[in-house]
Amino acid sequence: MLTLARNRAMAECILLSGDEDVRIGVQQAQEYGVRVHLVGIAHARPSQSEFLKQEADSTHEWTKSDLEAFLVCNCEPAFDHEPMNTEISAEDAEILREIAQHHASQLSDKKKSEVLQLTAGEDWPRNIHRALLGHAKNKFGKFLERGEQTFLKTEFRKQLENSTE
Repeated sequence: MLTLARNRAMAECILLSGDEDVRIGVQQAQEYGVRVHLVGIAHARPSQSEFLKQEADSTHEWTKSDLEAFLVCNCEPAFDHEPMNTEISAEDAEILREIAQHHASQLSDKKKSEVLQLTAGEDWPRNIHRALLGHAKNKFGKFLERGEQTFLKTEFRKQLENSTE
């Protein structure tokens, strides 16, 4: 993208990404006058960096019907889309609460307020996300499933809210 922008080989760019790491490249391409249009595929919004979305000149989300206009899938689905098991045992829930409490207690009151603001949306800062999930992975010996992650993050925010009141 940068090479094409620098050589004035494009005026507009469609970027299919969600990684915040690309944001700097977007800024640099825009300095060369390139308009950058960020595209996600249906339901991508929560996984796209908020900062990247703000930096782009426009954002779009392609639906299945948008893609069918130029893509055809001639394959069978690799797996069935069964609902996730979101039940968490009382024992696991208690461990997740302890992890949340531990991480919340490590922050100063000022920092707790800042972290509450930063974690209000879907896109959490990587350092906080990694610390919580890494601690849980070490404790359980496995990566948390989506429901467990949501529970842990919710508990972390509750701990922050309770300690800032």
